[in-house]
Amino acid sequence: MVRSHPAVGQSWFWGVKLAVATGIAYFLAGRLGLVLLVEPGMAVFWPASGISAGVLIALGPRARLPVAVAVFVASTACGLSIGRNAGLSIAFGFLNTLQSLVTAWLLDRWFGRTFNLEDVRRVLWFFAATAVGSAIAAAGAVVAISLIKPTASPLQVWALWFGAATLGVVTAAPLLIVD
Repeated sequence: MVRSHPAVGQSWFWGVKLAVATGIAYFLAGRLGLVLLVEPGMAVFWPASGISAGVLIALGPRARLPVAVAVFVASTACGLSIGRNAGLSIAFGFLNTLQSLVTAWLLDRWFGRTFNLEDVRRVLWFFAATAVGSAIAAAGAVVAISLIKPTASPLQVWALWFGAATLGVVTAAPLLIVD
């Protein structure tokens, strides 16, 4: 007797479609953010972080792997497309992925699968999760950039990354988090 696994095939295909769609949206939003580069070569607004966090929050834990792969690849490609050092592009890809995963994971832990922005308390916790995810990634960016450009100001790097990522999440993610 031959058994078919349509659920597995559909799940795999869903994940691939999600990764491709998220990767394209992330790359395009990242290119938009790269229009506003400042020293040390970082964007002041990163709407791509809102795309990835919003997709993860809206779709929940089953979207983690496809979105993480898409964000890593798209973020790395964004960095390489502007001539950024390959090692730094890969590090930024990892940090952008980490930020989105941490932000979505915190909201999932605090509210379960049914997170939305229906009241002030949830909005405040959304801001808190965004700040934590952005702060962790910003700290990683300080380390990565200091290895490449030791003269860069750690405080400036942290503040730029934190501000750009936070602004990106709070402006773009709510568009994807619908109830």
